[in-house]
Amino acid sequence: MSAQPNRKQQRLAREISKSEGVPYQTALTKIRATAGPQSPSPVGSVPRPTLFDQIERTNPSPAGHREDSFSFLNRVDGPYWGNVRDQLELWYEAFPDADGDLRSRFRNAAPQQHYAAWWELYLHRLFKRLGFEIEVHPVLEHSSGRPDFALTRKQEFFYVEALTVFSGIDEPGRHGAREAEITEALESVNNGDFHLKLRFIQVGSASPRRAPIVREVTGWLNSLDPNAVTNGMERTYELPTKTFTEGDWILELGAWPVTAEHRGGDHPLIVGAPISGLVNDVEKLRAALERKHARYKRPEAPLVLAVLAMSSFMEDRAIASALFGSEAIMMPKSGVGAAKMVRQPDGFWLNRGGAAGDRASAVLIGKGIMHHNCGGTWPQLWHHPLASEALNVDLPFPAARVIDDALQLTDGRGHPHELLGLTADWPGPHPPFPR
Repeated sequence: MSAQPNRKQQRLAREISKSEGVPYQTALTKIRATAGPQSPSPVGSVPRPTLFDQIERTNPSPAGHREDSFSFLNRVDGPYWGNVRDQLELWYEAFPDADGDLRSRFRNAAPQQHYAAWWELYLHRLFKRLGFEIEVHPVLEHSSGRPDFALTRKQEFFYVEALTVFSGIDEPGRHGAREAEITEALESVNNGDFHLKLRFIQVGSASPRRAPIVREVTGWLNSLDPNAVTNGMERTYELPTKTFTEGDWILELGAWPVTAEHRGGDHPLIVGAPISGLVNDVEKLRAALERKHARYKRPEAPLVLAVLAMSSFMEDRAIASALFGSEAIMMPKSGVGAAKMVRQPDGFWLNRGGAAGDRASAVLIGKGIMHHNCGGTWPQLWHHPLASEALNVDLPFPAARVIDDALQLTDGRGHPHELLGLTADWPGPHPPFPR
C-alpha cells in the first residue's frame, strides 16, 4: 500500500510539473522513487481500529424498520453476514485512513454518511484489484477541490470523485422516519393468522403513540376468522379493511389471511405496503453531478464522477435523461408526418448553451451496489462525447458511448466477483436469514 504524499512532496511535485512540463502525478512518482523506503512503524504501536466491533453476536434477525445499516451489519449474527464483515475488514486494511475519517463515516447512523463511506471503500477495492496505484485525496494545482482518488497504472492516469444519490419515489406529505415507527409498532402485533396491508391516508406531524395502535389492531385481527375471510375473498376478491386514527395519523389496514398450513407461525406481518408519487431520479442525479462538477475548474487529467445510485428505479433511460436531457415528443408543425423523440436542453452534458459538464470525462454509475451484492453487479461507465480530457483507459465495465449521434451500450467483461476476489456465491452459500 502506497503511503500518502506529505505536503512537502506535494509542493515539490507541483513545482516539477510546472518547470518540466510533466503531469503532476509523474512528478510525484519521481519524488517518491528518490525518497527511499519509509521507516517501519515502531514496535508496540497501537493497531488501527477495525470497521466493526469485535463482539459476540447472537441476534440473527433481519434489520428493523428503524435500524440503520451499520447497526444492523454490526450486530447481525450468522455466517452469511460474517462473510460480509470479514471481507469489508480485509478491504479496509488496505485503505489509507490514518485519521479514521472513512471508518467514522462508515459507522455513522446517517445513511448519507454510511453509504458514502461504503462506496469509497468499494471503489478503492475495485480499482486496486484492477492494478491501479491509488492516492487518496490528492492535491490539484488548478482546483480547490480534492477528488477522492488519483489512479495510476503504467501510462494511464485519472481522478475519481465519489458521490451518493438518494432518489426514487417523491411523494408529498410522506415522512420515512415517522412512518417506520408505525410499521415497527404494527410488527409487534401478536397475531399468527393474518398479514397486514398498510396504506398511509395521512402522515402525522409527530411520532405516534404505539400502545393504542397495537391494542386496536390486535383487537380487530382477533375478531376476524381467517377461514371466513378466505372464503369471502374467493367470492368477492376483496380484503376486509379498517381505518385507524391516532392523533393526526390516519391509516388503512387490510387483513390478508395466512394460508392454513402456515398459521400460528413466525411470518412478516406487513406485506405489500403501496407507494405512489413521482420518481425524481433524473432531477436528483443531474443536480448531484452539477454540484460535484462545479468544484473542479480545470483538472490536470480525466475526471470520473462515480455515483452510487440508491434508487431501485434508476434505469438507463433515467441516466441518459440526466446526462443528455429529458425526453420529449416533437410533433411536425404541419400536422403531417410522424412524431419523433427529441431531448430537451436540460442535461448535465447538454443544456441550452450546448455541450456542458466537459470537465467530467465520464460518469460511473453503481445501481444499488451494496455490501452484500457487490460481487454480482458491475458499475456502468458513461463517457462524455465531448470531454475536455477523454478517458482512454482500459476498464472491464459495461459502457455507454455516443457513436455517430447514437447512444451505444456495451456489456462488461468477466465477472465482478472474480475481480473483487470473491466466490460466485459470496457471501453464501448459507442464506442470509435461515428459517
